[in-house]
Amino acid sequence: MALVTTEKMLKDAQAGHYAVGAFNVENLEFVMAVLAAAEETKSPVIMQTTPGTIKTAGLDYFYGMVKAAAERASVPVALHLDHGDGYDRCMQAFRTGYTSVMIDGSHEAFEDNIALTKSVADAGRAMGVPGEAELGKVGGKEDDGPAVEGESPYTDPAEAKEFVERYWRWHQPRRVHERSAHRAVRGQGHPRRRRRAAGPARHLRCAR
Repeated sequence: MALVTTEKMLKDAQAGHYAVGAFNVENLEFVMAVLAAAEETKSPVIMQTTPGTIKTAGLDYFYGMVKAAAERASVPVALHLDHGDGYDRCMQAFRTGYTSVMIDGSHEAFEDNIALTKSVADAGRAMGVPGEAELGKVGGKEDDGPAVEGESPYTDPAEAKEFVERYWRWHQPRRVHERSAHRAVRGQGHPRRRRRAAGPARHLRCAR
């Protein structure tokens, strides 16, 4: 089947009370392995790339691989840009054919994050592609970004509330969800946590 957006995929998951897995795919072997597992378990799946990953080949190469996988699949497959590092990158993903895009403005000032999120969300809505936003900091290291240590690993609840209320002016109501660490964290401190705001039917990693 053709690639699908995460909108219907996650609405179905929410209605059916099951989770949808999202997996980073670094090369063809990753794509094939993820698809094989999805087929074996008869599960919809989200394959995703990060800005660090696409440096090795480009958005179009990864799109081509995942599109081919989706066309061979009997389960729904979506292609997601994770932690999009700017407006231009997200526009490239939209034009390439990605069916879900995240804009990560969490390293920007609060007001700039909201403005950036809105600009990407407006473009995504016009193209029928759902989007995801992020607020807060993460301890440790993420993708090719610098390590963030010595700060609270939790998002400020008051800031999260304001972000959602203002972001939601442009979107249908969805949840903010809390996500755990990308990888194991050295030391004994708190686990890395941050909150994300989901746009139209966006990326609730565990749809309830």
